[in-house]
Amino acid sequence: MYFKRSLWFLAKSLIIFALVAAVLWFAFGWAFNASTIFILINDGFEKRANVILHANAPTSEDEAELYEYFASSALQHDADVLDSPYADISVTAFDYSVRIRSIRVYPWSDEALVVADELVSNITGSVPESAERTDLPTEVPQWNPQRYEITMKKNSDNRWYIEALRSLGPADQPAEPRATASTSPSPTPTP
Repeated sequence: MYFKRSLWFLAKSLIIFALVAAVLWFAFGWAFNASTIFILINDGFEKRANVILHANAPTSEDEAELYEYFASSALQHDADVLDSPYADISVTAFDYSVRIRSIRVYPWSDEALVVADELVSNITGSVPESAERTDLPTEVPQWNPQRYEITMKKNSDNRWYIEALRSLGPADQPAEPRATASTSPSPTPTP
């Protein structure tokens, strides 16, 4: 009887230990993959925006760096990279942000699905004046915020790449900051 109780206690302890270990492995694997994907999307999409916005003066270094984040098939099907609307414009500065909406990845998986909003604002630059071309815009066009479904895959070196982009339509515009009350005293009119 004592032997049965000891054996049952040992079996329950091993099962509980195995379940806790499995949960920890799953949580660590998901967090590791999700953080890697988050960083790759932030850096890769910012590099992509930089290449699109500076299409009038592309550097081979910038274009080569895209392949650190994107699979060649993704870049070959990206219309904005292939035919930039900013090709004839000299962009000097811009603000960039990407908001990750969801990440679906499992620790044992080689594929991930991400939904993200890409926002580029405050684009400054100049449009060259050309008497020969009448199709040039008169001012720097604004970037249309887009929501993307991003498919990511691991290669044989266990490194994540952006395999495909699919536009899901326009992204939600960020809310304008509301005016807040000032904490500094205002002058009091004197009679």
